[in-house]
Amino acid sequence: MNKKLIKKEAQDSVTKYNKINKTQYTIRFRAQFAYLNRGSTQIGRLKYDEATKEWDFAVYKYSNNAYDPEEFMFPGYELLDGTIEGAMQAGMKIYPE
Repeated sequence: MNKKLIKKEAQDSVTKYNKINKTQYTIRFRAQFAYLNRGSTQIGRLKYDEATKEWDFAVYKYSNNAYDPEEFMFPGYELLDGTIEGAMQAGMKIYPE
């Protein structure tokens, strides 16, 4: 799958999720990463894995101002399923509104 299509599908997923759940997630792309925010809150960083066709998630930790792909002890971790929707669901538990 080409990068343009991956980005379009990611943006479409965010738009659909926002509409259904009345949230305000945004996604922006830089190099191989997609950054997921809700308002001014940084939620996490996603990286598309072409081999598995899934998104790897790294939570944003305000305690050290960095994304941590090794961290898994946070509320909502169990909701991560390799999809952007799963990352947004987890984001609602990690950093509630």
